[in-house]
Amino acid sequence: MKIYTKSLISILFVAAIYTSAQAQEPKKEQTKEVVVEKEYEPVVREAERITLLPEFEDTAKVQIDFDYNIRSSAMYGKFAPRAIKPAKLMGEPIYPIEHAYILLGVGNYLSGIGQVRVNSLRNQEHQWFAGADFFGSFGKIKDQWNRDVKLNSTDTEILANGKKFFKRSALEGNIQFNNNRCNYYGQAISPTEITIPDSLLTDDYQSVTRFNADISLYSFDRSSKKANFTTTLTFNHLQAKNDVVEDKFGLNVYVDKYYDKQFLGMEAKFKYINNENLPDTISNFFIDFNPWLGLFGKTWRIQVGANSTYNEHITKYYLYPNVKLHYNIAAFFLVPYVEVTGNYQLNTFERMVDENFFINPRLSVEPTNNKLIVNGGIRGMVSSRLGFNANATYQKTANQYFYVPDTSDLRGRFFTVEYDNMSIFSVGGELSWKQSDQLNIILRGQYSTYTLDSLAAPWHLPRIVADLTVRYRLIEKLTLSSDLFYRGERTVKKVDGTQGVLDPLVDLNIMAEYQLNRIFGFFIKGCNILNRRQYVYDNYQMHRLHVLAGAKILF
Repeated sequence: MKIYTKSLISILFVAAIYTSAQAQEPKKEQTKEVVVEKEYEPVVREAERITLLPEFEDTAKVQIDFDYNIRSSAMYGKFAPRAIKPAKLMGEPIYPIEHAYILLGVGNYLSGIGQVRVNSLRNQEHQWFAGADFFGSFGKIKDQWNRDVKLNSTDTEILANGKKFFKRSALEGNIQFNNNRCNYYGQAISPTEITIPDSLLTDDYQSVTRFNADISLYSFDRSSKKANFTTTLTFNHLQAKNDVVEDKFGLNVYVDKYYDKQFLGMEAKFKYINNENLPDTISNFFIDFNPWLGLFGKTWRIQVGANSTYNEHITKYYLYPNVKLHYNIAAFFLVPYVEVTGNYQLNTFERMVDENFFINPRLSVEPTNNKLIVNGGIRGMVSSRLGFNANATYQKTANQYFYVPDTSDLRGRFFTVEYDNMSIFSVGGELSWKQSDQLNIILRGQYSTYTLDSLAAPWHLPRIVADLTVRYRLIEKLTLSSDLFYRGERTVKKVDGTQGVLDPLVDLNIMAEYQLNRIFGFFIKGCNILNRRQYVYDNYQMHRLHVLAGAKILF
């Protein structure tokens, strides 16, 4: 046991001496690498901050109240303003007015044109002009039966106008003489299907002579204190073939009066019609009376009234609404509108022959009753140059007339009419561009649908109608103008009762005017530039390419 104890003590002593010796040796340099997995983010669990600036809250409040005045005194300086030169206001240029001019021209189809005008110069007391126009063609065209037929047509007009100006009114008078003549060159029946004796083969024609005169007295007072008025007396005399005579006497009175935000008005028409050698030879007396009341504000305007007509022949009174509402969204740049109206339309012989010159020379047409016309849309100005108008119209008409062949004529050259009730819905629009006097463009278009009670189709009425007018001053002395007329397909009734379709009418006209100097000028005009065979009415076609050229002399 003693031996074991001595051995253990010896071992511990040796180990202690070795450890001490190792501690006395210098330490070797060691390299250590520390990898930080996440930055240290201290977290303050609780903290109390001592405010360095103390706050004082006084319970006693002092209210300051005192009077004060500001005494101003003028400071006189030595500054003297410089006088501004007055601006020069330039008025619109006044174009010279010539006292008279003569225009003469010739063209193919043995055609010629002539115009004479004489007028007064600028005058604050009176104004007058007089003139005469002539246009005629005596050539031949090839009809649908491939025959060369004569187309002899003349239009003559003599007219005069005079005005006398007073302080707030004016007196105006017109006199007009017209003679229109054209042969019946269309034929509905094929020449191979009918044989006509030579004694009946006459060169039949339609000839209408008219004399119109009217005198008017009207005011133009701009103040709202007085009413404005227009009073017109009219006389129209018409004489046609077969001793047909139509005389019309009329008196028209129009009055309106504006107040602060209201206006009143009325229009009355008295018309007496006397016919001779027409199927309806009874003298008729008609009275129209159309009163209205209007209100307006800064952005809106409404008019409420009625249109009425009394027909003495049938002792019947017709009444229609007359309502108009206009609203200015942006100072006339955007104006929506709605109009509801109606009217009683007299179909005089003069009106019918102006619309279709190839009617039966003894045709009488009954009046048309436009029971309701609803028109709504929006118009305005996109810019100072571009304007527009888009609208939709619904019209309900009773006793509407349609042109059909007159079977009483052996060759089917005349037109008579058929009647039916009709409803029309149409949408249309208009665009206009005006760039001073250099460029003017107007585009119009309309699409219509027709609903009839009994007829198979609205004879001679197109669904699509479009017009384009362009006037461009290329240089100072040269002006170009163009007109494009489009009429869509039209369904027509043939002489045997069947239906036919007329191709679309596309009539392009171009005119160039060159003003050599202030006195002499020249022009050339081309009609139906596309040289198409086109029919205005069934069997009656237009001239193909028709060119007129001439000169204009001013005095």
